[in-house]
Amino acid sequence: MGWLFNQNGKQKDACKYLEKDYREKRQSTTWKLNYVQILAEQEDHHKKALELLAEAYTDDINLKDDPNHREWICQLLSDMFPMDEHLTLFHNCLLTYMEFHHEWEGVRRFVQTDDIEIARRYQSSQLKSLAGNHDVENLILDIICQGNEVFLSNGVMEFPDRRSLWVLIHEILINEDYFFETNTDSPYILDCGTHCGLAIYYFKNLYPKAKIIGFEPVPTLYKMALENMSRNNYSNVNILPYALSDTDRSETFIISDTDSMAGSLAKIRQNCWLPAYF
Repeated sequence: MGWLFNQNGKQKDACKYLEKDYREKRQSTTWKLNYVQILAEQEDHHKKALELLAEAYTDDINLKDDPNHREWICQLLSDMFPMDEHLTLFHNCLLTYMEFHHEWEGVRRFVQTDDIEIARRYQSSQLKSLAGNHDVENLILDIICQGNEVFLSNGVMEFPDRRSLWVLIHEILINEDYFFETNTDSPYILDCGTHCGLAIYYFKNLYPKAKIIGFEPVPTLYKMALENMSRNNYSNVNILPYALSDTDRSETFIISDTDSMAGSLAKIRQNCWLPAYF
């Protein structure tokens, strides 16, 4: 194949054979990049060249750290796009991919990565990040969610909306803001603001024998959290439909009809009204 690639006027012949190897999944990363270079020289094949370039990054993530390869990519893109546009494109795609990879590394510890469907969705999201899709939040959620359910190791949970789920995942799973160490394998934990129950999922992974009391005053979230505890067979968990205060009283708790994490006692935040008991 090399003699076809190196001889002038033989690019179309090389392209034909390389396409056959590509379809039959017999290409190494090196030859895939050779194919990219041939396609880049043909204006009507630029889109295909970029798609193959993204796949090459998927096959070998170390490419992004190779200075010689970065120089080659910049030259390649400069031949396909107007001056400076290629640098912006490559830089943005690289930054997006690195952000995607960083966020996924935090999430994957709580995901059954050997699941075939999860693996397929991961590959799809990874390719999209390399192709310039900058919506990392939804690229990650697309891997682990179906509808309003998130699929985690040792737990499947319903959630109210993707925005709140991402905030919780980032806080609880990626950053592990709730991590703690103790001398007992069955600590007593208060979850003050249970929402859909993701923190309880985290605590039960950390300490399976933990005894947990959760508080959730919003009726829809309270019901959802109870159902999530039941479907995952969590024991020693009790969720109460209350908020916490220093006095025993009743108040009107204002919640948002668009953001399940928004709640206030101030009427200025009013979207809809639901009573909650303090």
